[in-house]
Amino acid sequence: MAQRTGGKTFFNRNDIDTGVRTSLDDGSTYYTLEYYPSNKTWNNKFRHIRVKVNRPGVKLQYRDGYYANNPGVILGTDTMSSEFSQALDINAPALTAVSFQAAVLPASPQTQNKLSVVFHIDPRTLMFQQGSDGLAHAELNCVVWAYPKKGDPVRAEGGTITAGLPAGEYEKMMKSFFPCQRTLDLKPGQYTLRLGVLDRTANLIGTLSTPLNVP
Repeated sequence: MAQRTGGKTFFNRNDIDTGVRTSLDDGSTYYTLEYYPSNKTWNNKFRHIRVKVNRPGVKLQYRDGYYANNPGVILGTDTMSSEFSQALDINAPALTAVSFQAAVLPASPQTQNKLSVVFHIDPRTLMFQQGSDGLAHAELNCVVWAYPKKGDPVRAEGGTITAGLPAGEYEKMMKSFFPCQRTLDLKPGQYTLRLGVLDRTANLIGTLSTPLNVP
């Protein structure tokens, strides 16, 4: 288990404090790498990963691989909605299966004097399916929960976003971003924004948090 996940096993030793200290030191600095499989044959078999560097004397620790499970296997609607809600909790860790950037725009007459949160979603982390109509289809949700210092969050969830793109527009989007926008009516104060994107086709989630001061 430790070897498969990039860890190290300490056994037949009496200095457990050394093992804990070594683990803390090793985990204090790390790199996060994203990997997009080019082999789309989801046969549930284990696939090995190899990471190399051109720097001599470096020893790498990383997970040995992954199982090629089909990301398109649909979970129940209630199950996925529950997982998404849990991921939007202010104390939940950030999820990176769907990658995106976001910006908060000030209130304006165009947004009915509400704050606007603009998402730029990395389309390479979304699952598009080729339909019988020749279009590339995607289905997702982007939401914003604003947590005040006290009380329940203010939620801007909106509906499900669907896309059906012809080949030219699909190729163009792959070089840009998938847009989404949500508006919030917030009173003056300090907030923590919890942003989330759910890819409903692949059942994958991305989240991030950011502070916000509303004057």
